[in-house]
Amino acid sequence: AKKAIFDVTVEEASIRTVPEIDDELAAKIRPGLDAEGIRAELRKAIDENESGEWTEVRNKALSDALADVMDVEVPDTLVTNQAREKYAQMMAEFRTQGMDDDQIKNLITPENFLKYKDIEKADIVKDFKTSMATDEIARLESIEVPSYQIDEQLEAVKKEAAGEELGDE
Repeated sequence: AKKAIFDVTVEEASIRTVPEIDDELAAKIRPGLDAEGIRAELRKAIDENESGEWTEVRNKALSDALADVMDVEVPDTLVTNQAREKYAQMMAEFRTQGMDDDQIKNLITPENFLKYKDIEKADIVKDFKTSMATDEIARLESIEVPSYQIDEQLEAVKKEAAGEELGDE
């Protein structure tokens, strides 16, 4: 074991604070609100901003943890089918990006698919385990997704597939 000493320069440090606001200032900012109403709006805005920054990281950590605790064998046929779908999507993306059809045809070989499948297998297995765990948790906790939310998600996926810009939904 070797000891190491590092020189560090802190470029910036910040602390989350809510400024002092009185009723007079609150009325200037938003007529009809008092100081407590403005403070509540500020806290909400800060919390929403911070939660948005960490949502993806949190979801990935939860997904990884769920996949780790799932003790299930994932059939190779499932892995193969998922890999085929992902491989086909990748080839379609190459076409969209302007790659020549002959070049794409040259990439579509059994050897290339098997290499791709080997590379993607761990992710496919993890996604399958996460999906199984999520479904089981939803079943045990009697969690049901309202149909309108499913419709909204399907619409968002359709728009994304069509290349449309999505708003803050």
